[in-house]
Amino acid sequence: MIYIIMALVAGINIIISNSINAALGKRIGLLSNALVFYTIALFTSAAAFMLFSNGEPLRTEHAINIPYYVYIGTLIPIVTLFLNTYSMQKFSVVNYVLFTYIAEIITAVLIDYFINGIIQLPKIIGTVFMIAGIYADNKIIQSDKRSKEGIE
Repeated sequence: MIYIIMALVAGINIIISNSINAALGKRIGLLSNALVFYTIALFTSAAAFMLFSNGEPLRTEHAINIPYYVYIGTLIPIVTLFLNTYSMQKFSVVNYVLFTYIAEIITAVLIDYFINGIIQLPKIIGTVFMIAGIYADNKIIQSDKRSKEGIE
């Protein structure tokens, strides 16, 4: 149960963080936002390491033997920050969350298929319904806007 709560809190934090980053990105620009974000992350990580390492040294000797492609995982958050900051400014928060959720589900289904050979039909069907729902919602909103413009 604690892991479910932790996952829910992480999800809440992601949306709040993305909203704040989008607002900051609007004010100071995309690159400046990334610099501020990762500078704060660097100092926060260093402080957390110093506080919680219990004197354990930073182990870097194994970093040399790790294949280079494993480090791509450190580049992905940088790209994600740029994409989140820019796209969050263009959508409502609800649509943004739904689009990212759809992308996460599709990615998870593809990873399960290519790595584990598992096809998750219910998740595929659910994702199709979500896409259809977003499309229908946007069409209704556009229709409402047009009808209000015609009345006024």
